[in-house]
Amino acid sequence: VAGLMFASCNKEDSCTALVFEEEVTAECVKVNDSISLCRADAMLVYGNQLIVADFGSKEKIFYVIDLSDGRTVHAFGSIGKGPGELIHPSSVSIDRESGELMVYDGGSKQFVVYSLNDGGITFRTERINPMLYTGDLAHVAYASDGRFIGLGFEHLIVESDYEKEIAFCHEFPKSLSESEYWRQFYDTWTCTAMSPDGSRYAVLTLLGAAIDVYQTNHKKIVRQSHQSFLPLLHNGSLSPTAESWYGFQRVCASDRFIYATLFGVQNPASLPVSVCMFGWDAKPRKRIVVGRQIENLTVCGDSCLYLAVHDAAGDLSIYRASVR
Repeated sequence: VAGLMFASCNKEDSCTALVFEEEVTAECVKVNDSISLCRADAMLVYGNQLIVADFGSKEKIFYVIDLSDGRTVHAFGSIGKGPGELIHPSSVSIDRESGELMVYDGGSKQFVVYSLNDGGITFRTERINPMLYTGDLAHVAYASDGRFIGLGFEHLIVESDYEKEIAFCHEFPKSLSESEYWRQFYDTWTCTAMSPDGSRYAVLTLLGAAIDVYQTNHKKIVRQSHQSFLPLLHNGSLSPTAESWYGFQRVCASDRFIYATLFGVQNPASLPVSVCMFGWDAKPRKRIVVGRQIENLTVCGDSCLYLAVHDAAGDLSIYRASVR
């Protein structure tokens, strides 16, 4: 279906209509039946393995699934204050060269780093230098060459050997720029994704359904493109409306595309049932219909998506969806 119209905006809204070049229906196959998930807070592909994080689990937090046969080959990590445990995990990323899973723990303001090569048995902790940054980080991702990128209130943070460079993240509307509450809401209610090669970073918002794309291959972060698809303000009002609350829920990325789920205005209480594909220029490309409620997702190259979806019984399961 060419030229699919998903949302529209008028001149007052200062946003772009979300029009997809095509719509396709994905073929979905269940991957794993051996784990019972409460949530799917993070999903990442590493080699032939899928890592799923369930921060609501009372047992293990991380599950490693062999994608060749769907077996759960490792389970590790737990909530607590002991060695290798997490108080309030919030962000998960991978150093693909070393095979280390990097988890930012907001409760202790440090990273707990697990080795995927030995099933998470080996771990270490790395603390963010409190002299350089003492605020809360909504999202932290590993880029490459020892660099991290964190999204905190009002700014992006680049960390390399604890040397940081801060750049403003969003061009916030002037009418809201003096409101600390709105800045915090806008920055916190986001989802972020790093390209696997570490050269680009995407920030997608719930409020206003905006996409910001940054070049990160140098120490200085440069915003490459921006698109906003839903109205942020209505008649200059600071109060969110039925339209302005709903935007992007989850995001993942390949080196070529950004994949995201989007809360719809017409039925925002339900989880998304399709995946929106964008180029790194933030322009919409394709809508992939899954037909099941999607809680989270990740991508393997550009050939298939791995989805945490709710089935008819309400159980949360992992599915593979072919992308053509």
